Amino acid sequence: MRTLPRIGLTSLCVTGIAVLLVNCKAPTPKTLSAPKIEEQPAVSQATPALPKTSKSRKMIAHREFNKRLNERFTLEELEKLGHLPNEPWTDELRLAEKTSWWGKPIDPAVFWKNRPVWYDPVDRYAHDRGRQCPPIPFYDSALRQCSTQDWQSSGCATPEGYTPRYVNNDYEQNFWAKWSRFLPQPPYLIENAQLGQAKLMMSVENRSRIPLNQQRGRGITARDVEEYWQTVGGMAKSDGCPPEAFERRAIYTIFVLNQYGKQETTRPASIEQWRGIVPDEYLNASKVQLIEMHKEWQRAYVERLGKELPKHPQLAPFADRYIKAYKEAWGL
Repeated sequence: MRTLPRIGLTSLCVTGIAVLLVNCKAPTPKTLSAPKIEEQPAVSQATPALPKTSKSRKMIAHREFNKRLNERFTLEELEKLGHLPNEPWTDELRLAEKTSWWGKPIDPAVFWKNRPVWYDPVDRYAHDRGRQCPPIPFYDSALRQCSTQDWQSSGCATPEGYTPRYVNNDYEQNFWAKWSRFLPQPPYLIENAQLGQAKLMMSVENRSRIPLNQQRGRGITARDVEEYWQTVGGMAKSDGCPPEAFERRAIYTIFVLNQYGKQETTRPASIEQWRGIVPDEYLNASKVQLIEMHKEWQRAYVERLGKELPKHPQLAPFADRYIKAYKEAWGL
């Protein structure tokens, strides 16, 4: 019997690796094309390219576009002015916090002179002087436990802009949290709430005309619509808006009147789509007639205030101011 020569382990391994290298060819590397680089427009040396900014910073920058052009108040100028300028820049807000007048208490007699007592969110008199809330117009014994010690909030920067470090106290804060719901509301807030409820009710009315099997979600029936009418304006009325503004006649009137533009007198075509939902009495009325119909609830409200306010323990001194403000705003 022929004996085969012995092969060492090392030789066998080397031979096997060689065979594998011969049989397994390495893949041919692919030639990668260079990425396409879009040609960038030349940047002027006079206007260097700015680094990319975050979304929030862009929003703040956009907000700044509406400010006063080429006008900035220094700390000394703000000190002399005694309040924030119109449309203040962010750096002016920060500087105002360092003035001697920032956050000082406002004299109620000066602030409320010839004014009706209501909380107007767009009135910036107090904010422009560093106070979070307007001064207290009258004393409320129910809040006697609240401290009148002033404290300063912490300012913060948000996408909407910089919120300064306003000065406040617990008594003022609790007073307005309570009385802003009981006091008569500014005219524009009443009408905004009224129009919002009118649009909601017409949407509900319109949806109830669609067969139940074609409505998405929970269907709305004619019975549901009547229940909506019973509760229309509930939240607004609990916040001080008059119930006269949410009666059905007032809701129909403001809705149709809103179909006209501010300067438009001709009958808009959009009115016709509400036939069968809004009574013809309102759809067929002219803009002049609608304006007079709109004033009906306003007169009723002002007349009621004229009887109730003189008997109110806190608001009686301001009764005439309320009546005057409403009549001037609504042209009564």
